[in-house]
Amino acid sequence: MGGARSGDLRPAEKDETKPSRDGDGANADRGSYLPIRGSYLPIRGIGGVSSIFDQMAWTPLPGAKAEGESVSKQFAESTLLTAKDATKAKLWAAGPQADVLHIATHGYADPEVPEFSGLLLAGEGDEPYSVLTANEVYLWNLQARLVTLSACQTGLGKTVDGEGVLGLTRAFLYAGARDVLCSLWPVSDESTKKLMEAFYAAWQKGKTTEEALQEAQLALLKDKATAHPFYWAAFVAVRGPR
Repeated sequence: MGGARSGDLRPAEKDETKPSRDGDGANADRGSYLPIRGSYLPIRGIGGVSSIFDQMAWTPLPGAKAEGESVSKQFAESTLLTAKDATKAKLWAAGPQADVLHIATHGYADPEVPEFSGLLLAGEGDEPYSVLTANEVYLWNLQARLVTLSACQTGLGKTVDGEGVLGLTRAFLYAGARDVLCSLWPVSDESTKKLMEAFYAAWQKGKTTEEALQEAQLALLKDKATAHPFYWAAFVAVRGPR
């Protein structure tokens, strides 16, 4: 399932296999890689809720649409929601019937109130965007063998003693997903598209989620342009109860 995202702009540096960590202000931890697919910020931070969402909503991600189209072609009778069709209402309606649920969009993790972590989706009517929060996902009834959260830091949240990490990944597992593929840091738009294409090619051959992810990561590792761990190591597979 695709969302809206934009090309991968890599910094001009001597060693092109390593991401730049230079920068200042709010983008210091992002280096020069733009766009990324989200943010790890308390949504009540400086500028308020709307400013963070607006910043993400106005950052196009063309690789997400291309990724969604590519992934959907690997599955018979798939439903593809992109651009204005990728609303929360349509996703909510389609999700319970999905055997594989792939969401490629902007994401954010709230380390203070993990239930507010969410995925940015298209708006309806006059709304410029909508947000599917972890709190809402807990109320979903999913039967998916695999949920892929192809966005930034979807595996992060708040660590709670006796519970582990609470956030989007936990919410999708609670909703019924058997496996969740999630990310641990801001991810590149273009390289993530390549990773997901390789992942599903392996997964469709009968490999486990972990095996397919390993194969995809090794493929990017062998490519000089994506050899740095920044490009391939962010995604991890999390198993739900069997």
